[in-house]
Amino acid sequence: MGRCLGQLVVLSSVGANCRPASAVWAALIVPLFATIAAQPAAAQGVVADGTAMTVTGPVTITTPPGPQPGAGVPALLAINGGSITSSGPISLEPGTFGLGADARTLSSITIGSSAGSTITTQGFGTDGLRALGPGSQISATDFKVMTSGNFSDGVLAQGGGVILLQNGRVTTAGSNANGLVANVGGQITATNVDVVTTGGLGVATAATNGGQLTINGGTVTTSGGGDAAGIMAFNAGRAVATGTTYCGLSRCRRF
Repeated sequence: MGRCLGQLVVLSSVGANCRPASAVWAALIVPLFATIAAQPAAAQGVVADGTAMTVTGPVTITTPPGPQPGAGVPALLAINGGSITSSGPISLEPGTFGLGADARTLSSITIGSSAGSTITTQGFGTDGLRALGPGSQISATDFKVMTSGNFSDGVLAQGGGVILLQNGRVTTAGSNANGLVANVGGQITATNVDVVTTGGLGVATAATNGGQLTINGGTVTTSGGGDAAGIMAFNAGRAVATGTTYCGLSRCRRF
């Protein structure tokens, strides 16, 4: 791939090319809400606040809808060094504006290896999985993430957060809703994960602002209009795909 100084390196169905950052920046606006409006009660989601908790499936976790973007209640929330580990399949179905799983600084969430775990979000800016801050980590195996809102990324690692994915599928349908995003020093490693974005300006996988993205196997598919792209890296971001098939427009290619 060539070097594009001051520009984006974009890998799309027509190959690698350079373009001004302003042309696709809107596709990578990541809504970042520093706080959650209210801590959920036990019956309104699972919260590990400096403690270790276990969720045993099969179970469906729902939360009430939030009044506005950034004020929703996540299904799983780990903060202040807390950890959540699931065993057995779980379904995370937060109410409107609620994230699926949210791990903050020095906290972790593990979604176990039992097939059938699902994470579904709705509403503006509601990511499926988010690791935010240094020492935050999410691991998910045998899972499906589905987001339908605009600016709702499937998986986001930001500010030093780390996310490890294996044997799963990530689907986004909203405008400017990206699949996998490693931003501001975040790191994502995805093995045998299929990523599908159907909304306009949706980028399937992106490493931005020093983020690192490693993809092994799986497929990456985009069908939205505008500057929708399959694999993108810019502003000191690094993306590496091995054995991955990218499909866009009317053809596919393998890396």
